[in-house]
Amino acid sequence: MKRRQRLVEYIALSTLQGILAVGLLQSTSLIRSVELVPLVFAGAWLLAQLREKRRTMGQHDTKRLLGDTIESFCLALTIALALILAQWFTVGIVVAMTYFAVSLLAYLLGSFFGELWWTSRVLPRYDLEHKINYVTNLNRSVIFPYNLRYLRSMFREQPSSSMTRIRSLEHREDSRRV
Repeated sequence: MKRRQRLVEYIALSTLQGILAVGLLQSTSLIRSVELVPLVFAGAWLLAQLREKRRTMGQHDTKRLLGDTIESFCLALTIALALILAQWFTVGIVVAMTYFAVSLLAYLLGSFFGELWWTSRVLPRYDLEHKINYVTNLNRSVIFPYNLRYLRSMFREQPSSSMTRIRSLEHREDSRRV
């Protein structure tokens, strides 16, 4: 269910961003606008790989929480820096928005395909505990990654209850095999 909602959100966001990017492309040359696309797509794909791997860690793992925080902060810093540089070099607002729209489209597509690739190729190789951590840490929404219920569950639930859940699932798997 979480994967399906994320898929729908990625498709909707990419479609809307694509329409905006195509509409703004009239203000610049097509070649100059898409020069950054391979770089942004590859960066987003790599960030998605790291993000998906972090999701296999425990829900209360400080490395996972710190990694998510640093990633969000760096993305916000990159956007701010790009806007400051556009002002510094007196780039027109329409041209800057075109580059931003095309880059955001490439970022969304890179994240989407990176997430799909990782869940289909890498996740099946993990053991049951890491798969359960992945599902637990996967948020339903791409747009609102941290809702109040998720944040509350992070602080309420003790790490031992996750292990109890894993053991009960392993016990169910063992009983099905018999």
